[in-house]
Parts: sequence; structure tokens; C-alpha cells
Amino acid sequence: MDNVTFEISLFRNPADRDRSQACLIRLLWALIEINISYLESNHKTPRLYASGVKYHFDRNAPDPWQDIPSTLEKGWGDCEDLACWRIAELRHHLKIDARPLLRWRKEGGRYIYHALLRLPDGRTEDPSVALGMHGTMVRRPVY
Repeated sequence: MDNVTFEISLFRNPADRDRSQACLIRLLWALIEINISYLESNHKTPRLYASGVKYHFDRNAPDPWQDIPSTLEKGWGDCEDLACWRIAELRHHLKIDARPLLRWRKEGGRYIYHALLRLPDGRTEDPSVALGMHGTMVRRPVY
């Protein structure tokens, strides 16, 4: 088996937004755990900021969520790919209890989400901005 694809019904109507946001957080945690598993067995994996990987948003739908080896192979990732890699390395290598954070904005009737991370002291870190994302992103947090 080369790849796994989930088909998950999210954001079908306005009443489903809270459940859908909770599902996104759970999916981020799943990707973080997958990345930790990869780091446990691949000790020579470069740290995200030293890897040469850049931020890139692929506007094609659907949006594939990439684990560390897929991101390294492509040389780029978007917000959830980079945030989950960074959280995994902070948790695995440095034992820092970093957590995923989603922010959102409403744009033309749809919600646009952005993944970053929250550090234990409450500060946020945005790997996408650190690796080349420009422009203003969202302000409203989803925990």
C-alpha cells in the first residue's frame, strides 16, 4: 500500500462547523503522531528549518496532507504539513509540549483555515511564515 486517503464529510452546512473544526484538530494530531513515529525510526531526519523545505500552497483541490518523508521528497509543504512536522520534532527531540492551533477567516462565504502551533507558554509559532508564506492570515483561534 503506497498511500492512504480519507474521505471525511466536513463543513457540509453552517451547523456542522464546530464538529468539523474539532475533526480538523484530531486529524492534525494524527499527522503529528505519524511524524513522531517517522522521527523515532529515522534519526538522521533534518530539523524542519534546516531541511531546505519551503512553504508552498497548492491551490488544487483536494489538499493532500503530507507526512515528513513526503514533504522532504517534494521540497515543500503547506501549513498543516509544516506545523505538524515542527510539532512532532519539538515533542520528540526537545520534549516540548507544542500543540496544533487552527486559525480561520471567512472569505466569500467559505472558511479558510490555517495551521500553526502553540507553545506551552502560550506563544504561537508559524512555520509557514518562517518558510516563505506571505500575506495576512487569520486571527480567530480554534483549539
